[in-house]
Formats: sequence, C-alpha cells, structure tokens
Amino acid sequence: MKNIRLIALVFNAALAVITQSGGGQNVAWAEQNQMLFKVSKTEFTATGDVKLPFLELKASVRNDGSEQTDCNYGISFSTKPFTPLFPVTVKAGLLSAGGSLSRLNSPELSKSISAFGSTSVRLKELEASLPSESSFTKPPSVFVQAAAGTKKLNFGVSSFYDGETVTADATFKLEPFKALEISANLTGGFFPYKQNSRNTWFNEQGFYHQGGHICANGEFFVKIGGFSSVFTLGLYESPQGKYEKTYRSENIIKFTNFSFHFNSFYNRFDAIITSSGKTLSPLLQLEAGGQYKYKTQGKNPATVTTGFNSQLQINLNSDEHNAVAAGGFKVNGRFLSGSLTANADIGLKQQMDGIKVDFEGAGLKGALGFSIKDFRTQVSASASVTPAEKKESFYFSEKLGITFNYTNFVELSSSNTLSLSQKKEKKYSFSSSLSAKAQFRFCSLRVRLEFQV
Repeated sequence: MKNIRLIALVFNAALAVITQSGGGQNVAWAEQNQMLFKVSKTEFTATGDVKLPFLELKASVRNDGSEQTDCNYGISFSTKPFTPLFPVTVKAGLLSAGGSLSRLNSPELSKSISAFGSTSVRLKELEASLPSESSFTKPPSVFVQAAAGTKKLNFGVSSFYDGETVTADATFKLEPFKALEISANLTGGFFPYKQNSRNTWFNEQGFYHQGGHICANGEFFVKIGGFSSVFTLGLYESPQGKYEKTYRSENIIKFTNFSFHFNSFYNRFDAIITSSGKTLSPLLQLEAGGQYKYKTQGKNPATVTTGFNSQLQINLNSDEHNAVAAGGFKVNGRFLSGSLTANADIGLKQQMDGIKVDFEGAGLKGALGFSIKDFRTQVSASASVTPAEKKESFYFSEKLGITFNYTNFVELSSSNTLSLSQKKEKKYSFSSSLSAKAQFRFCSLRVRLEFQV
C-alpha cells in the first residue's frame, strides 16, 4: 500500500512538471484535442515553525513566479508554563485578529446559511493568531493578553495594535459547576472611517469627511444544562457624534441527539459605520433551524445527520425582503461519506394588497467520498436554477478531488481537484498541490508547490 501511495505522489509531481513545461508537443496535442492547457497560477510556499512550551516562531515565504517574493513572520511568548494561574501572552508580527473584533466588524448574521447550522454558541474574546502560509497582506501588529484565576473563576484582559487602531478587550467567566456557566465580554476601540460620497447630502447620514469613531460591543453568555445563549449589544459612533446600537441574539437547545437554534439581529439605524468601515442598513434577521444526529451500530459505525435551516431578512427601509431555506442529510463513516442538500431563495415584496412572493432560485448539491488510510477521493455535483428572466436560468457543476498522503519520516501529501461547470459554455479547471513536511522535536519545515490550469 505504501508503494502504491508513493507511486501516486511521484505521478502527481511528474504531471505538474509536464503541465508547466510540456513544450510545443504538448500544446500541439492539446490543440488537436480542442483544449489548450494553460497554467494560470504557479505558487511555491515554504513555512518554518519552531515550537517550545513557552515560545513559538513562525515564518513563510511565497513566490508566484514573478520577481517579487512575499514573506510573513510571527512570534508568540507565553508565561503559562511558569505562571499557570496568571498567564501572560505576547504575540508580534503579521498577525490576524479575530474573535470579538470580527463580531464588531460584522455584527449581523451571515446571509449565507447551511442546512447544518452550528450546534453550539460561545462567547467571543479578542484573539490574534500567527500568520498562516496563505496570509501575507496583514500589517505588523502586537497582541498582549493577561488572565488570572482558575477554570471556575477567571478574568482576562487583552489588547491588539496594528499601527492604526488599538482594540481593547476584557472578559469575565464564572463556572461554579458543570451545568452552569456565565461569562461576559466587552470589546472596543477607536477606528477610522473614510469620507462618503457627495451625492448623500439628502440621506439621513448626510455628507461627512474621513475621521475616526468609537466602536464597542458587549456580550453576555449563559449556559444552563442543554440551553446556551449569547446576547450581543453593539455600539457605534456616527460621524455626527451620535451613538447607534445593534442587537444580536444566538440561542441553542440540545436534547440528546437533537439540537434547535434560534438567532436574530436587529438594527433600526440608517448607514451604521462599523469598525471595519462597512455600512449597515436598517435590518431585521430571524433565523431558525435544527438537526438530528444518529449513530449506527455495528463493526463500522456511521453518523447520520439530518438538518434544516431558514432565515428571514426584513429590510426596514424597503418594501423588498428575502427568505432562504436549506435542508439535507449527511453520512460520515469509516470508509464512506456522503451528503445531499437543497436550498431555496424566495423574494417577498410588500404591496398595497398584500405580500407578493417571487421565486428567486434554488439549488441541489450532492457529494460522495471514499477514504482508506492515507488515500481519499471525493466527487460532488451541484445544480442551480433561477427564473427565466434572469441572466442564468440553469447552472450545473461537477468536482472531483483526490488526496494522497505518505508518511515515512517526511510527510508527503498531494491534493488534486478537477472542476467542470456548464453555463452558456463549458469551463474546465484543474488545480494540484504537492507538499512535504519534516517534523522534528521542537520545529517543523513545510514546503508546498501549487499550480492551476
């Protein structure tokens, strides 16, 4: 089996070389078959990572065949091994911030829903991670976090600075026993915004120059048995000096293998400017759904999940609204996995004689995967349909993915994806990546080559 996997990896590497440097013969062969293979992207990435109990160093370089080479770096130091009750963490480099800052940037619910919604809700704290091998555009930044207490009672503060803005965060957690957990978080900072367009003189916000404003949100989390709830209050200063609020609620109830969630978001203000500079229109979102999980018995048990999710989006300054729904089931087993999901998009227009319902579109997607040890293959197909008056009334796509892994001191892996789509004309794309990772006691080195046709 190892020899077979090794042969597959060698074949994949040869395919990459042939595709990129096949010369005139390959081009002539492609033209004869009415298909010209042209490499649209070639990328080489190398990542080094050193991990110690109290220190981590990480750096990556990337080259796409041009004269310019991108690089990123990051360092993390923690006193947790020495002061477990009062840990302090310091990170620096091209960091990626998230957690409660992401919620502050986009307080609304995601308009893209899945048939299998989240089965848990948690309080979000200010976070920052060292750069990944695909992150090269972040500015240099510093993150500091300090905490005190135990698992049952904990208090922490943190701050993130990226050369332009400072974000601060404070978190309190109380867990007197397993069935009860209470926590609260406050995140805020001073963020810039750009000048708006001059054609907005007669809008509620009016014209304003670039400047800065205060943005903050407070989160409250409670968990009692199988019930979990997070309430978020957002506060955003307008260019006119007024403070405008948003409200968000996420709730989940679990009963053994069944879970039900209900989420909502409300904003009544026109053109709220968030900490990322995006604007929010008056909006009410209501989302509800549930899923059921069942585990089969036998020598090779599998988990069967069925789910349904729906969301209603009411635009408070417009007569046009939207409703989306998704449902499906999936199976995850030792060797086989599969899923089938469907979604529908409905337009709602408020008129004098009632509400007009318009069909906006629907989709169906199926996937089937097979895996054995270090080999995995997956096939998926999707179809979507829209009304005849739309530009695209029917769309169909297929995807085939094959992944190999080979481990013998050095971990080798290869991922290959062939995609086909049919709209007005057929389109093909192929992407392949080959990576090697050497793991030592305190450090690792990973190189990766990727190309797309």
